[in-house]
Amino acid sequence: MDAAGPRGEDNRTGGKAHGQAGEGPKRPKGRPGRKPGENPQGGIAAKRLISWVGKFRDRINGFFKSASSRQSEDGAIYDNTTKLWTVVLGLLTRRTSRNKMDCDRNDEEYAKNVFKMSGQAWWLDGERKTVPSSETWCRLLSMAKTSRLQMLLIRFARALIAEKLFEAARLCGRLVVSVDGTKVESKRGCLLKGNKRNRYALEVKILTPWGWAVTILVEPVKAYDPKNKKQKQDCEYAAFKRIEKRLKKWFGRYGLVIVADALYCCSPVIEMCRENDWRFIFTFKEGRTPDAYAEAQSLMALDEDGHGPMTRKVKGGLWETIGSLRWATGVKLGDSVVNVVECHQEKPAEEAYYGQFATDLDVGKAAYAQKVAEWGRRRWTIENSFKTQKSKGEDGFGLEHTFCNDENASRAMHLLMQFAHNLWQVFNSGMLRKLAKGCRKVTQSIWARKLCEALHNIDFSDYEPETVYLSREYELEYLTE
Repeated sequence: MDAAGPRGEDNRTGGKAHGQAGEGPKRPKGRPGRKPGENPQGGIAAKRLISWVGKFRDRINGFFKSASSRQSEDGAIYDNTTKLWTVVLGLLTRRTSRNKMDCDRNDEEYAKNVFKMSGQAWWLDGERKTVPSSETWCRLLSMAKTSRLQMLLIRFARALIAEKLFEAARLCGRLVVSVDGTKVESKRGCLLKGNKRNRYALEVKILTPWGWAVTILVEPVKAYDPKNKKQKQDCEYAAFKRIEKRLKKWFGRYGLVIVADALYCCSPVIEMCRENDWRFIFTFKEGRTPDAYAEAQSLMALDEDGHGPMTRKVKGGLWETIGSLRWATGVKLGDSVVNVVECHQEKPAEEAYYGQFATDLDVGKAAYAQKVAEWGRRRWTIENSFKTQKSKGEDGFGLEHTFCNDENASRAMHLLMQFAHNLWQVFNSGMLRKLAKGCRKVTQSIWARKLCEALHNIDFSDYEPETVYLSREYELEYLTE
């Protein structure tokens, strides 16, 4: 065994004490790899929200003020704008029930922020600010003019169109809109069974390749009347016929492509689209139109030129074949004639898909047929929109939860929910994604929680909104695919 060296030395280290130069791993001069991104800040997100919404806050408040001819009963201390902004901000921060909205209603910082959005400048002397209770705003919703809230959706969507936020989402120069029905909620205390006890609505949404489904029109499906047993129960097909004129009036000038499921793939709807100069892409199924389906299969089998590869762009600017396409033209569907595209995607395995679509768009080439198939499949964007709104907890907006049992209040609440979701979709893509750029992934529910914490803990009442611009990175990602 080797003898130990002098005190304070170690023969194995050449006589150098622990910690001196030359011992242990070398420390790098700088941080290796990618620099850490900024931690997502709820306070910054709240400032951006206030600044962005501030551009059209006065117009929003104008609709909120006119939502009811009665300001409120004598002695009330809240403007209508404050009541409705309480609902909208509650939905934006994923307070998906009245209990959740009421739990922090006495938070003074949050009340100041709600008042800033609503523009209510007055308050009771010497009293701490609070926001209205759910009972108060439910009372307002029960007598609200739903036509004014519907007009708010229309005007907001037209403002987004004017800002050219949908230019990269056009098909053949037209806006793509999807039509579908959804359950809104169940009636409390209703003795009816099954679907008869539910409230439904038909929604029309503008679709984009980057996942937006911006609601522009809502038509309620009339509730079942137990007193009139001879009357047929209303359906979304009948609701679409009622909403047609409003869709043409407010959005017909932009040119539309209607995307919908197989329910709408029938001659009356197709003729309606042609009369309004709308194009269409409908899901095509054998069970809905058996004769037309059989004819389409025969034409595709006989046409040797009516097929082609389904491709996508990969790294290096190369194109990869991921499936096959077939198409047929001049298929007779009732009193109408349509083109049919069959899409069979095989790669990647997790995105495998088979489906057919009926359209009046040109499908004479594989590139045209693939474009029809891609937009036909994007009908699921509206389904994803419903799924987001129906998700439980912080992931959703409370759709299917019965906030107010009154019929008019239920419809008004549904319209406010669609407006809040429209705000969130644009704000999330145009602002929040940029704020979380340095992080691996920040989910929408996390952002909603951070935004909620900021609004409840930071007083923005003296904050002067800045000029902010939406980031268009989501468009660039789609265009460079």
